[in-house]
Amino acid sequence: MMKMFLIMLISCLVFSCSNANEKNNSSSDTIQQNSITDTRIEDIKQAFEQKDYTKFFKLFPDTYSELVDFYGFDDITGEKPLYGLYVAHINYLF
Repeated sequence: MMKMFLIMLISCLVFSCSNANEKNNSSSDTIQQNSITDTRIEDIKQAFEQKDYTKFFKLFPDTYSELVDFYGFDDITGEKPLYGLYVAHINYLF
């Protein structure tokens, strides 16, 4: 009976440690994704300032959700990073 209890206890510890690692990995992935997005936003600004149309076009958001993340406005969080530049950027795109 004691062996069975120890096996159950060790199993619970192993599973809980593995679950904690998965949570840490997902939060680090989110942080990494945010830094990639921030870099991309800065590259878009730089491409626009340098009038590098090819680079600007390649970096421009591919999906609607990216467009909202870059150029959107939210009543709760306010302006997104490129909100103030959307008119110039959209005109430059076309």
